[in-house]
Amino acid sequence: MSTSLRSRTVTISDDHPIFLQGVEEVLRRHPDFSVIGQATSAPATIELVAERRPDVAILDLSMPGDVFQAIADIAASGTTRTMVYTAYCSVDSAVRALDAGATGFVLKSDPVEELLYAVRGSARGELVISKRFSAEVLKAMRARLKSAPEDHFATLSARETQIVGQLILGQTNKEIAKTLGLTEQTVKHYMTGLMQKLDARNRVDIVIAAKRLQAAKADWGRQMAM
Repeated sequence: MSTSLRSRTVTISDDHPIFLQGVEEVLRRHPDFSVIGQATSAPATIELVAERRPDVAILDLSMPGDVFQAIADIAASGTTRTMVYTAYCSVDSAVRALDAGATGFVLKSDPVEELLYAVRGSARGELVISKRFSAEVLKAMRARLKSAPEDHFATLSARETQIVGQLILGQTNKEIAKTLGLTEQTVKHYMTGLMQKLDARNRVDIVIAAKRLQAAKADWGRQMAM
């Protein structure tokens, strides 16, 4: 029996309304969860998370939009953990989600107890993978690490790269938001994530660090091609 009194805030994203309702009802039966929003697409999920800042965002992979990019964008904010809850039992999709920044990957066919365990684990920053194929996923992730450069480079998501591009042009947060079709608050979240990821203190540092990262990756790519 759980003795924790802290309520973990959660958002749920899936393009099936009945499923959304079902998961919310399951979570609401437990006092340590508080569902604070729902979304039905990847873009809507990004906006919802930026606005509500939940502890955990539960995402389905089959929603409209680029869910893997949404996971990466949310992870970049540094404030919300992402957990995939899907019907697709694929090692490749699990690895892609975890590479993007997800801290959990659970199947809809798993027992409800595994979902609850995964949400709690994700909220603590733990890596939780469906027991049925966790060994395969971890094996695939280890194989990827072996093939990566020794000094693993930080990576920028597509959205982060777009924002850095606008920074180079000297745009303000408000101008970047207008150019990319985001809210100003979302851009601020990205800025915070970029500063943490690139160990930057301000906007100028972000641009300098991003350029160095790009140059380092280009050098490594040339070495691998030789």
